[in-house]
Amino acid sequence: MGGNGSGGSARNQRTIATGRGVVVGNVDADTLAGNFNMIRPDGQHVIIDAPDPHENVYSDEFNGDVSSIAAQGTVIYTYASQLPYSNVPAKCSFRIVGDATGASILTTGYFTDTNSLGQVVAPESQVIAGLQQAVNEGVNVVSESYGYGALPGANDDLVAPTNVAMWQAGVVVVESAGDSGSSGTVEAPADNPDGVDVGGTNDLRLLAQADGYTKGWEDDNVTTLSSGGTTPLGDVVDLVAPGYGALAVAGINQQPAPALPTEAFGGTSESAPFVSGAAADVIQAYRDTHAGATPTPDQVKEILTSTATDIGAEADQQGAGLLNIYAAVEAARQMPDTSQTRSSTPELVDNPTQLDVQGAGGSTVHTSVTLYNASSSTEKVTGSYRALGSETSLGHPVTENVSAPSGPIPAQGATAAAPIHFTVPAGVSVLDADMRWPDPTNSDDNILAFLLTDPAGRLAQQSYDYGAANYVSCAGVDGGCSPDIQHSTVEHPMAGTWTAQVLWANGRGHVQSPPDTPGPYTGTVTFQASGQNFTASPASAPVTIAARSWASVPLSIALPRAPGDAPESVQFTGPGGLESSVPIARRTLIPSAGGSFGATLTSSVSRGPGQIKTFYVNVPRGKRDLDVSFYAPDHAADDPVYYYLFSPADLTSTNVTSGYLEVTATDTTPTSGNPTGSASLIAPDPQAGLWEIDVMQGATTDGTRFSQTVTGDLAYNQLKPVTATGLPTSTSTIIDSGSSVPITVKVTNTTNHAGYFELQPSNNDITGGDTVTPEELAPGTTGTLKATLSPTAAAGTAVHGTLSVIDSTDFGATEPAIGFPASYSDFHDFAYAYTVGS
Repeated sequence: MGGNGSGGSARNQRTIATGRGVVVGNVDADTLAGNFNMIRPDGQHVIIDAPDPHENVYSDEFNGDVSSIAAQGTVIYTYASQLPYSNVPAKCSFRIVGDATGASILTTGYFTDTNSLGQVVAPESQVIAGLQQAVNEGVNVVSESYGYGALPGANDDLVAPTNVAMWQAGVVVVESAGDSGSSGTVEAPADNPDGVDVGGTNDLRLLAQADGYTKGWEDDNVTTLSSGGTTPLGDVVDLVAPGYGALAVAGINQQPAPALPTEAFGGTSESAPFVSGAAADVIQAYRDTHAGATPTPDQVKEILTSTATDIGAEADQQGAGLLNIYAAVEAARQMPDTSQTRSSTPELVDNPTQLDVQGAGGSTVHTSVTLYNASSSTEKVTGSYRALGSETSLGHPVTENVSAPSGPIPAQGATAAAPIHFTVPAGVSVLDADMRWPDPTNSDDNILAFLLTDPAGRLAQQSYDYGAANYVSCAGVDGGCSPDIQHSTVEHPMAGTWTAQVLWANGRGHVQSPPDTPGPYTGTVTFQASGQNFTASPASAPVTIAARSWASVPLSIALPRAPGDAPESVQFTGPGGLESSVPIARRTLIPSAGGSFGATLTSSVSRGPGQIKTFYVNVPRGKRDLDVSFYAPDHAADDPVYYYLFSPADLTSTNVTSGYLEVTATDTTPTSGNPTGSASLIAPDPQAGLWEIDVMQGATTDGTRFSQTVTGDLAYNQLKPVTATGLPTSTSTIIDSGSSVPITVKVTNTTNHAGYFELQPSNNDITGGDTVTPEELAPGTTGTLKATLSPTAAAGTAVHGTLSVIDSTDFGATEPAIGFPASYSDFHDFAYAYTVGS
């Protein structure tokens, strides 16, 4: 595990701070209270207040969390005993050391349930109760390696306001971004700005040695599984930390066979506790030089992000960069009112830690960043904007035949296709590698992954496929599904000839588990390599900042013309290697008058829903209806796309019902009856203000293309008048008990797809006809919907109700983000009233 944030800095950091005196909270920490590696050399327990201080129970990733924070390194293990499928020599040994060995750990509750996917879970109420108890017991930092997946809409759970309350109470909250891939997948509650949101990077030493890559390995690329992209809230991850290819301390009792004292560990569930331990180090370092005072959560976040090391990834993937614990504790010791007279290294501390800006296309947003010179000498700082450009193909896509070789399977997985070679020219900023295979079943048996080796023969990157059952339809596959697509990046790729090895593997690199068995797929696999380059432009003139002083740097941020998200960063640099990066989440609004917009969906790792692309529009007052049409030309039954429309009222913090957001309108491209992939969202009488539109990829793809482009068009006042005959509108109208009144409604389908229109009454007095069986209407056609009103209330009762005309094109399908059938567009609502006669 180790506390190596960047370049061996943890070894130096431990000479300054170990998190001594700081309490870190983590789920299920008590289960490891009696493990030898969680007991200090003087006999003190790292995990405090455990009901049973001798407990040593396996708790899956939560063992890894605790290990990342404060494992003591008191136990020596051998690789040969802990990696049963590797070829590491028996003489090689290792220790597991957390990055805050002096910190104490407190349990923040327990995850005691198991869901249908076999994942350990807990109800929100149980999670919140555990957090509250830890706050009452004096926790300083809380590590949250859990979440709800990426969700459209701003208010997706009740843990987010709990985290905000803890933050305001002085507790640093660190959250894992998620393990769902690179774009638009940051899970809740890590999409909340009040917290430190952490993505993951590679540490490939263990994998390279276990699999026999004698030429070496590359570290510190963004790991393939790490969630990234701009969230619906307009936020990006704050920073990244190691999140792939580690070993952690594990409890023996209740561990599945073979029971080992360590576990293979990775994901942003490793990254978050890594940063939690670093936060403890920062708090101790600040206290040591500020008369025992504790920094605020905002200060801790500013220190951690400002001192992170830029790794050359896009701003919405790396945030401010890779955790650098040594730089962070040095900066903490030099913050205002410090007792330290001299500093060994210059550091900048930025406020705010990221900029979230939005506006009209082509406009400029004026803002500023305040920089603190955490140094004992004057520094001159220059700012420049940096954004990643579009992809350029590095040669043609290569297609190979897939086969399943016989014989022993190596630890990394059996070879599935011939190796693919491609050339990366000098000067490429980011290498993009994509692979697809058209498995019509999306079967979990047919999981492929690729390994990239650079021109020097070093292991550089590995793709990833969660490949497990999930709550998104997997084209009828039981027991799991594969997305049939893989995507990975390498930052600062070496120029020369690269090699992609195609393997029967899920890309997890868990060398404690047996290698994946080749599946029955016998089709083709296609690989494509592309390159991207950063573009830079001036952001500010040189600014001179006196020692231990602040300076405000004005910024003018240009928004692209195309609606949607376009992240960039502002890089502050100075002589002697001084640097700091502030990510900028830029969001261009759809014009208020309406217009077109587009979303490109690429990879999925089949862990929950796929990528989410968010658009905002300021809807003017006085519009009769808001109409949004979508067209997904590559739509397929096993490549679903989901669409959402949220009103300003939906997005208020008070509009949460049973943990789910009330959706104004949703729709999906159905798997039948809509082969063109067209869909529409309609909101009558739209509220004026900022509306949110989300385009969400399903868990799977059909493997026939590398990306899918969805185009949208926003307009107003498209609905034709909807008229009703026979519907009473006043309580002065008397309708006798036992009578039947025919109701007819004329409606025109103004969507871009064939719709199934029906009547939906609020009461049980309107039945039959098109309240039961929808009527299909082609785009632009008019139909008549019929029903019957028969009073059911007692004589003399004044009845009030609503009769809605809805397009229930895909009503009844379980929608993946909010988890229940809620897919329809409301065309019109008729208020009706009458009095029941005798």
